[in-house]
Amino acid sequence: MDMENIRQVLEDAAQIFLSAANTITNERRREAEKVFLQFRRSQFSLDLYRYLIEHSSSSYVVYQTLTALREGIVKEWSSLDDALKEQVVQYLLSYVYTHYSTLSAHVREQALQILVVINKRRKAQRAQMAKSGFTVSLALINLLQSTNKQEFEFGLTLLNAFINEYSFSNGK
Repeated sequence: MDMENIRQVLEDAAQIFLSAANTITNERRREAEKVFLQFRRSQFSLDLYRYLIEHSSSSYVVYQTLTALREGIVKEWSSLDDALKEQVVQYLLSYVYTHYSTLSAHVREQALQILVVINKRRKAQRAQMAKSGFTVSLALINLLQSTNKQEFEFGLTLLNAFINEYSFSNGK
């Protein structure tokens, strides 16, 4: 199935899943939920995730795509190469910053949470990026030191994601 068909299947499932209880049967709702569960268990594909994030008109599909991305990163961390991890970081920083004012709060928070998870995994693994490498921590520092109001606000939101993640996990 090509990416556009996957997007359409997910958007159809989202529409069913988010419908009012009195307009949809429990069976159809369970089928829609099953579509998202299968999607989240599918093989990690950054290209597919990017496509869905950029082309879906449903914030629920974008949220579920980010959830699949996060779960895939956690599950496949040791098999993902550093370049791909860095692509995810760069993509999410750029995407959230570019669409900051139009993203729903839950989508923005999920994307930022992925950045924090990657940062924590790198720290736990003690696999430091090359000195020329870009890290989430460095992005945070740069954003918080920015004189640009939008960049500074984005930095505060990213800092909040760090605080939330570390407070729930005791920094582990």
